[in-house]
Amino acid sequence: MQTQSQTGTTSAPERGSRAQLWLLLLVFVGPVIVAGVLYANADRWLGGTATGHHGQLVNPARPLQGLPVLDADGNRLGLEAIRGKWTLVYIGPGQCGQDCKSDLYGMRQAHKAQGKNIARVQRLFIARDGTLPDRAFLAEEHPNLEVGRLARGASLEPFAAGDGEEPPTGIYVVDPNANLVLRYEPGTQPKGILKDLESLLKHSTIG
Repeated sequence: MQTQSQTGTTSAPERGSRAQLWLLLLVFVGPVIVAGVLYANADRWLGGTATGHHGQLVNPARPLQGLPVLDADGNRLGLEAIRGKWTLVYIGPGQCGQDCKSDLYGMRQAHKAQGKNIARVQRLFIARDGTLPDRAFLAEEHPNLEVGRLARGASLEPFAAGDGEEPPTGIYVVDPNANLVLRYEPGTQPKGILKDLESLLKHSTIG
C-alpha cells in the first residue's frame, strides 16, 4: 500500500479555485477600497481647501439612499440615473432665472473642459419645486443635460448639510457609486468646479 504526504502541496484545481475567489473579491471589493482611499485623501488632492472658490467637501462621503426624481414623462429616474459616472447635479427651482442659468453654464463649461475624461461625467438638473424648466432653452443651451423634477411629497434631504434640512440651491458632485462628495454655493466660478473635478477624475479609477 502506497501513502503520499499532502503537506505543503496544493493541487491545480485548488489553486484555480483560490485564484477565482481572489478575482471575485477584487471585482466586488476593489472599487470600495479605491473609493475609500480617494475620500480619505480628497482634501489633500483638492488642494486642502474645504470652502471658498472650490467646493465644500462632504467627508465622509454621504451615500444617497434614493433619488425621488421624475423625468419629463413622469417616469422615476432613481439612482440608476447617476450610477456609473461622476454626476454634476444642479438643484434649484424649475423656473430657471439668471442665477440658475449662470450655474448651469458653469456646470457645462466644467464638463466640456474634461477633455479625454468627458465621457466619465454627466449633468443632471433637479427642479426642486416639481415644475420642469423651459425645455426649449435647455435643448438649445445645454444639450445632453438630464432634467428631472422632485416627486410630489418627496425630499432631497440626503443632499443637505444636516439631517431634517432641505438642500440649498446649488451644484453638487455625486460619484459613480451614488455618494455625495462635494457641494458648491450658487455663483461658484466654473474654474473652481473644473479644478476639483479634474483632481477627482485624475485620482479615481471608478466611473
